[in-house]
Amino acid sequence: TLATITDETRLALATLAERATGLVTPSLRLGVTGLARAGKTVFIAALVHNLIHGGRLPVFRAYSSGRVTGAGSSPSLSAVPRFDYEDHVRALVEKRLWPESTRRISELRLTIRYESASFLARRLGRGKLHLDIVDYPGEWLLD
Repeated sequence: TLATITDETRLALATLAERATGLVTPSLRLGVTGLARAGKTVFIAALVHNLIHGGRLPVFRAYSSGRVTGAGSSPSLSAVPRFDYEDHVRALVEKRLWPESTRRISELRLTIRYESASFLARRLGRGKLHLDIVDYPGEWLLD
């Protein structure tokens, strides 16, 4: 059908655009999965919040050494629904409510700005990394 051809063309163009930008700004895809009620949503919300707002991440050497200069949410090229980390953090902090179980797959793209550990690469300027965090429902592990 025409709708299927249109969808396939859109996905192919999005993939091509992502590959082209990946030459300049690499991307890393991180899938977070686990059993139901294991805390995946809280983990993702806390990680994103700490990266964006400057939390304590002592084991993440690039961050604790000051090489990560900033992070922020970016539009995703994927058709997967957006992981609404702002609502999850608000519910956790303001209402003290644990998030409901994840019922569908969702994704959030962060752009992390950093300074390379390499002297030569630091002279060429700051780097960027797109981090795509994907939240999978825990029940999918049982299928």
